[in-house]
Amino acid sequence: MKAKVLIILPTDKFLQRQILEGILAYGREHGPWQFHFETGNRYEQGLGKGRRWGCTGIIAMLREHSQLEELIDTKIPAVFINPPFNEKAKNSMPPKWATFVNRNQENVGATAAEYFLSRGYRNFAFVGTPLIKAAEWCERRLDGFRSRLKKEGLDSTAFNASTREVSSDFDMEST
Repeated sequence: MKAKVLIILPTDKFLQRQILEGILAYGREHGPWQFHFETGNRYEQGLGKGRRWGCTGIIAMLREHSQLEELIDTKIPAVFINPPFNEKAKNSMPPKWATFVNRNQENVGATAAEYFLSRGYRNFAFVGTPLIKAAEWCERRLDGFRSRLKKEGLDSTAFNASTREVSSDFDMEST
């Protein structure tokens, strides 16, 4: 039986397009899989089309916790990439038919620090986005960045966006 996989994935960033390429490569190697794509920010259309199409699996990268809950409630086997986290919500842990794949944010920060250390830098700054909704990931990256620098006896300055408008476009910040 051919798997019918609904993919809900924004593709506005390079990393997201790489994830999509990886999914397609896996499907070619382990198929036959049939895909239905909803790219960009078209979640609402994707779920309805996927149900009508009879999808047997879902791979999704969602921005809103309510979307995650709705897809989990379908009980269709699913993989959620970096799911939005809500500690108080009923679905903060995946049920047995779903898998949460999360990026290790501390490791991302530590890897960035390692990159600059390996090139001889000794003064560091971290540009963060704490004003953006659900920026807990950013704080965890900063922790990893600073932790790696601390091992070398170094520290960093953190630049935090001063307004929501600036947090979405750092070119706007003035000093």
